[in-house]
Amino acid sequence: LHELFDHIYISSDYGVAKGSGRLYRKICDDLGCPPDRLVMIGDNPHADVNMAREQGLGAIQVKNPAQQKLYSQWRPGDLSATGRVARRFAAASRPAAAFGEMTYSLWLFTSLLVQRLIREKAGQVFFFSKEGEFLKRLFDRYQQDLFGHAVIESHYILVSRKATFLASLRPLAEEDFSRLFAHYRDISLRDFLLSLNIEESVAATLCEELNLDFSRRFPDLQNRPEFIALKRSGRFQQEYESRRDRQRENFIRYLDSFGIDYRQEGLNIVDVGWKGSIQDNIYYILGGRVRVRGFYVGSLIATQRSATNIKTGLLFDDTPGLSPYFHVYNNNRSLFEMVLGASHGSADGYFTRQQYERLPGDHQRTVRERIRSREDELCIATLDLPEERELYRRVIQPLQEEMFAAAVALNRAYLRCGCTAPGPEWFARQHARMVFKPRREEVDFFERLYHLENFGIFEYTDFRTDHGLSKKQRLKNLKNILKDKEILESGIWPPIILRGLGLDFYRHFDGRRRYKREFK
Repeated sequence: LHELFDHIYISSDYGVAKGSGRLYRKICDDLGCPPDRLVMIGDNPHADVNMAREQGLGAIQVKNPAQQKLYSQWRPGDLSATGRVARRFAAASRPAAAFGEMTYSLWLFTSLLVQRLIREKAGQVFFFSKEGEFLKRLFDRYQQDLFGHAVIESHYILVSRKATFLASLRPLAEEDFSRLFAHYRDISLRDFLLSLNIEESVAATLCEELNLDFSRRFPDLQNRPEFIALKRSGRFQQEYESRRDRQRENFIRYLDSFGIDYRQEGLNIVDVGWKGSIQDNIYYILGGRVRVRGFYVGSLIATQRSATNIKTGLLFDDTPGLSPYFHVYNNNRSLFEMVLGASHGSADGYFTRQQYERLPGDHQRTVRERIRSREDELCIATLDLPEERELYRRVIQPLQEEMFAAAVALNRAYLRCGCTAPGPEWFARQHARMVFKPRREEVDFFERLYHLENFGIFEYTDFRTDHGLSKKQRLKNLKNILKDKEILESGIWPPIILRGLGLDFYRHFDGRRRYKREFK
């Protein structure tokens, strides 16, 4: 319905609400229109009727029984004053679990995302797996609680760097693999071939036929004679081109199955962040002819940005300069990735049923979705590993359920405050408590987490530390830290670095220093 309106005003876009009367004044000022020439039509007796009339507007109340019970719980005194709003938000979600304040950060991201998509007049949005599974759930519930229906239709699409990379590449004669080697220079031929989503048995045979070391990691692989020999291999060339064509065709069929006219409307996508590599892959799969807009929790050193490949970090972004509270939200990016774990494994390719049935026996994939057409069946595969599923079932899922219940409570608080939320600093302080002042049990919790790296390098990454250091070694490490603060700026969460150095106590001093630096 956007085209039917000349102007659209949303409270959260301007930081003023109907419930306080200030949004009505804002509209009158912007339009240069006296209030007695305007009529407010709505179902909220306080915000839509009483406050409109108080500001001089006419008002017509729509009787909506489904909303009356909720509105009857509101009190006008709840709808103003910054301190009162902050207290209501704090009371709505009292974090009990480890990293409980993450709910505030994810709620803020969801709210900013909805606002941004409405401003962009987006009717559709795709959430990328795996982190997008929980983000979509929060997004859908936010819309339901605030609007009573989906203003923006959301979709969940199974993608990963590995699943989309090969389809995004050029013909082998034109391809230099720079988008891989820019981030993973020192890798093995195994790592390279698995990144192309070639099954391990096929990849090993390719190297064996050429008498190449399959597993050895080479410095600067792209300039090694072994890599050049692989590219010249007729067998590799045939595998590369046939697989690239099939994966590109199948992915486009998968995208088309959502019934969205993305070629005209463009694609709006949501993911946790950082460089936006999957967005780049899809942009190139579509030949750079479709406008893609990515909205991320955070964007850091984003690649391949252009006027038609747009990336925005809503909580933190380093372009064009550092966003407010960048160092707060960027301090432990892995925490976002871990708490946004999914109920399934990573996307691992797109196949027709016949192609899937002909895969080598060692492929380890499972079919997550089947899309049927008159001609064939498209199989969307994932790689589900027992270790990841156990971590999700035992740790991540219970945490997400607590966060979801807390997010629903925040939605209610937002409504009761007249769609007014605390300011950016309040949210940043909540997040800063987790990353700068973590409790011991939170560091213990994080240390037990792990995840599979399944692109560029293929190995499990965990955060466990070695506590068996001598007093002499710990003292030496402390001197090094005091001399060179950059040791704690490697991208790993500083409390984990300090624990690995045997300096767990020092996280209190370092955290206070960081907190004061951000909130002077």
